[in-house]
Amino acid sequence: SMRGPAKGLYAFRPYNWGPFSPAVYGDLDRLVDEGLVLREDVAGRDWQRYSPSPAGVEAAREFAESQEPVSVQWMGSCRRFLTERSFTQLLRDVYAAYPEYATASQFSG
Repeated sequence: SMRGPAKGLYAFRPYNWGPFSPAVYGDLDRLVDEGLVLREDVAGRDWQRYSPSPAGVEAAREFAESQEPVSVQWMGSCRRFLTERSFTQLLRDVYAAYPEYATASQFSG
């Protein structure tokens, strides 16, 4: 389960692709403004792709060094869970764990 230290950080509601919290975008904008995250438009799409900048990678490394090992392990587990799955598989996993967030989904797979 991906329930852990971050549980309750955002208030989610059902949306087009499952759980959605507009507060995530404010945090992403702040990280972009601080130079820790890069935002890239995706050609032909109305969404952006986000990735850590070199400064963001260094900040994450420094942050991880200041945390308890169990927290760093949990964050690594979350990252692996998210990055090892296709978008379709991730949606299936999320909907299986949180069916209440699939009620407004456009996903048909």
